[in-house]
Amino acid sequence: GCSFTPQNASDTLVAAQRLVSLISENGQMGKALSILKNEMVGSYCFTFISDDNSVYAARDPKGFRPMVLGYKASDDTYIIASESSAVSAVGAKLQRDVKPGELIKLSKNGLETERFSEDTSRAHCSFEFTYFAHPSSNMEGANIYISRKNIGRFLAKKFPIRDADLVIPVPDSARPAALGYAQELGITFDEGLLKDRYSKKGPLRSFIEPHQSDRIEINRWIIPIKEIIEGKHVVVIDDSLVRGTSSKAIIQALRRAG
Repeated sequence: GCSFTPQNASDTLVAAQRLVSLISENGQMGKALSILKNEMVGSYCFTFISDDNSVYAARDPKGFRPMVLGYKASDDTYIIASESSAVSAVGAKLQRDVKPGELIKLSKNGLETERFSEDTSRAHCSFEFTYFAHPSSNMEGANIYISRKNIGRFLAKKFPIRDADLVIPVPDSARPAALGYAQELGITFDEGLLKDRYSKKGPLRSFIEPHQSDRIEINRWIIPIKEIIEGKHVVVIDDSLVRGTSSKAIIQALRRAG
């Protein structure tokens, strides 16, 4: 059997309630998911525990969000996580990505898998490779750090600024791309911007904030190093551009610094 006690209102609540209803009607997790996928538009990765203590994990048919399977031989334990860095952190080894449209069941009988969707079209989130994922993770057969460096190299080939004195990243996730850009063109790479680690707003993303005033406030905590950038022709590499709020604030700060 399967039950769900909601803690708050969210899209997870709606999906979980519907899934519980479908399981009750159909008696099988795979069948329930095959129906649910036709009713839900968007991305999801589910993990849940049934009444018999079996652990289930499912990834949406288009693989929008990542999900991986790991194994720790020392205590014969399988691990489901959003990315491989979490698997490595507990001393386990990455086995593979959970396939889009795949359901995994972990129980006293071991590991069982089935497909609840045969959809072959893919829609991976671009933010995973540029920002969300940990640099040490491997996703869809590619290392994130190397992928970000390669993105920087590709950017340098497409938009080369050969007369620049310096390439600097917007901290922190743009660092590999900036390094790749600099290496491709043979330009000096350096840290010209730093985050104020003492600020609560430092680690946040401005595009996530609902109000423009909050977005602007976050970017106050990115600090230029005047001695590095003053008088230089600088290429600034960021991991992504959504609203442009960060870019405008950073450019203004760099110009004030010289």
